[in-house]
Amino acid sequence: MKRRSAPAPVIPAKPTGNGLCKVSIDGEEYNVCAPCEGKGATDMAKLEGKAGLRPPAPRTTRQPKMVEGHGVHRDRFLRHAEEMLDKRDRLQASEKIWGAAAHAVKQVARRRRWPCSSHEDLRDIARYLSDKGSYLSGEINALFTAAESYHANFYADTRSVPGIRAGLQDAKKLVSLLTTLDETLPLSLEPPRGRDYKGYEKRHQRALARAS
Repeated sequence: MKRRSAPAPVIPAKPTGNGLCKVSIDGEEYNVCAPCEGKGATDMAKLEGKAGLRPPAPRTTRQPKMVEGHGVHRDRFLRHAEEMLDKRDRLQASEKIWGAAAHAVKQVARRRRWPCSSHEDLRDIARYLSDKGSYLSGEINALFTAAESYHANFYADTRSVPGIRAGLQDAKKLVSLLTTLDETLPLSLEPPRGRDYKGYEKRHQRALARAS
């Protein structure tokens, strides 16, 4: 006779005040949207990546090193861009500008445990940070878009040395703005979500589905 498994326990949810509820499953805390409140643990596991569920990244001793590592790479690429410009190496200088911008965005995202594994992720996060830093009037997104153009120049080689030098100054400004924003935004800030960031959410829903 087939034994019937016991129903999964209902996990109590605690409102967080931002439209989400915080639940604890097997000692791990999850942020979950209101429709998921009161679901059993088995149902919750099936909802990963859907209906607002976002499990946190495992807490490991590597996390702070990873975050600070992006800052190290960012600063190193800015120095290398200067050196490459002095040597009139347009291609390498262009790519170092892009590298500095990418790692600057990654540092903000990693500190808040946001997924940031692709170029598209970085583009969405830069736009999201521009929205959150409203006093910047979209400047972060504009500067990040400019840095992307130097990534393209690594292949096209259409920019002059003076033009690339101006791009380096823009990259330094981007780094400065992101550093300030990183110090002011709460660590608990949710990643990009909602109507304007459906692509970001879908990419990471698929990633969760592949991992399950």
